[in-house]
Amino acid sequence: MLIENDFIQQICIHLEKLESLIREENTGNAVELAQKAGITSSQVLSFIHFMKEACGELIWYDNERNTYYYVTNYSES
Repeated sequence: MLIENDFIQQICIHLEKLESLIREENTGNAVELAQKAGITSSQVLSFIHFMKEACGELIWYDNERNTYYYVTNYSES
């Protein structure tokens, strides 16, 4: 049970770090974001997918600004 709690705690820590960096629009690309968050780039992409699907977050990547960001004013026409 302790191992499960540690695992869940680590997931929460990584999600909080990713959320903070995305909110600050200070992520860089997936590789840079992984380095900042202390995880792999494939884990970054998995976490972002989770945040989009399970949490309903609208997260996009801007090539010009080199950052992931939350989309707040989006409507499908």
